[in-house]
Amino acid sequence: METVAEKLRFPLNVYAALMEATAEQSAFLAYGTLQARSSSSSPVADELIDAQRRLADQIIAALDLPAGSRVLEVGSGSGLLARHMADAGWQVTAVDNNEAASKLSTQALSEVSANIVTADFASQWPQWAPQQYDALIFHNSARYFLPLCCFASARHLLADNGRVLIVDEFLARTSDAAKSCDLAQLDNVEALAARAGFLLQDRVDMTGETANFLGAFIALFQGHRQELVALTDESPETISELETAMLDDLKRLRQGDTSHQLLTWQMQAAAESLVPAETLQAEDFQQVFERSFKTDFSAALWHWKYGAGRGASVAALRDQQVVAHYGGIRRDILYFGDPGAAVQICDVMVMPEQRSFFSRDSLFFKTASTMLEQYAGYHARHLLGFGFPNMKAMHVAQRLKLYDKTDELVQLKIPVAQHQTDWHLQFGDMDAAVIEAAQSLWLTMKEGFTDSIIGVRDSQYLDYRFRQRPGLEYESVQIIDGDTLVAIIVLRPHGEHYLVMDILCEPALLGQAFNEISAHTLRQGRPTVFWLSAGQVDRLGIESLCVESLGIHIPCNRWTAGPGADQLQGKWWLTAGDMDFM
Repeated sequence: METVAEKLRFPLNVYAALMEATAEQSAFLAYGTLQARSSSSSPVADELIDAQRRLADQIIAALDLPAGSRVLEVGSGSGLLARHMADAGWQVTAVDNNEAASKLSTQALSEVSANIVTADFASQWPQWAPQQYDALIFHNSARYFLPLCCFASARHLLADNGRVLIVDEFLARTSDAAKSCDLAQLDNVEALAARAGFLLQDRVDMTGETANFLGAFIALFQGHRQELVALTDESPETISELETAMLDDLKRLRQGDTSHQLLTWQMQAAAESLVPAETLQAEDFQQVFERSFKTDFSAALWHWKYGAGRGASVAALRDQQVVAHYGGIRRDILYFGDPGAAVQICDVMVMPEQRSFFSRDSLFFKTASTMLEQYAGYHARHLLGFGFPNMKAMHVAQRLKLYDKTDELVQLKIPVAQHQTDWHLQFGDMDAAVIEAAQSLWLTMKEGFTDSIIGVRDSQYLDYRFRQRPGLEYESVQIIDGDTLVAIIVLRPHGEHYLVMDILCEPALLGQAFNEISAHTLRQGRPTVFWLSAGQVDRLGIESLCVESLGIHIPCNRWTAGPGADQLQGKWWLTAGDMDFM
């Protein structure tokens, strides 16, 4: 079936082969609605196909569009739903990124007038002509897109009062386990729709009927497992993987962890539209950036932050102009020793005349809550959210229940630093050789941070962060004991001081490394300071530290289900080098 097949990169021909071998009629590559079966006999394909047709009829009835209406189906599958809609008198366009699905759709629609498009909808819809459809349908395909993509594309592509219909599986309740399910949470989807200006017309809970259908299909599948191996080029192991995935889906449905819904919305007039920031050009953010931060905008710096798939941001448009942006950048992390991902909040901007931070109707809240729902939490692409807001911004976000505080950034200085070792300090640029040498130090360093959360500092990241960063140059300090590289420190001038951007070394030597660079620069008349998250200061083991608050808080995401402040308190190792603007 399409949903499970896509998860496993499973060929569409497996499902088609099963249905063709057991029925004399074509099948949809999606779920259907099936009432509880009173018969103890094994299910037959005809029952399942009839159940799929009933769902197709239900979709058409839910949209209730007049003949001639222009409809776009995203995820065409076998093309049979598109054929049903064409038979209802609608002008149908079906899009799928899978060439095999487009071929099936072309065959199914050969006798009617319809438009079949093979394209990556998520990246292509912003280039399509606006307001050209009366309805947008996601039939077991919405799960493959961010919910924001579904509603942003609808706002762009639909004519006034157009309709959005989603038939899909949703997360019905959250768990405390990361990535237990990749589905969108139903409550968040409905909240986003309302935020984006879509009025819910109808919601039909189809969980029971879908579970009946899936159970019957699995029984049919199991009865023809050997035939499938013979009819397809797939191995018995792959067939077994598909069976296991379907059984897991059925278990979640029956336990109430997930639900199947048919949801219909009507688009309302809205002052702004919410869009994934990646659908816009860097230059689109220049005006809001310069008016928000009173400094020049750099397209090169914007690309450095958000390019190459690093971005996880939401923008708000009014009259096709960016009026707000809640930025996020992907960071690979070690979460108590385990690989993970976090989204770093940055470039939070609202046009001055649009600012109203203390309201849930504000652009700040709309972009912030949407971004966190799309990108952060147990069931999102990033487990954690973090950033470096000032105290005012932190208090606003806490009041709106978006953030909780987990720590703060402090400035450390050793007032009377003196050399305690005979280590040699070698100064230079952050060149390729230094970055390559840092890799072994990182491999040693990370082993000591299994009790904390730390951003990955491997050679690839260091090259990106300190060599590729436009507009700033950094200095490297290699600390050498005889012939052994002990530590690498990244520095840059900061006012009357040198600022330690990062230190890579064995954790037990962090304090000594900071002391050695402090003693060296102090003797030259330019003291060194180190910005570090307060909860990690004791790791340095330095008694005579001058600790000064910077007024920069470290938040965690409170808005969506994920690790809470009690789990994260004081656990982040964060330095100035973790701040994108330094």
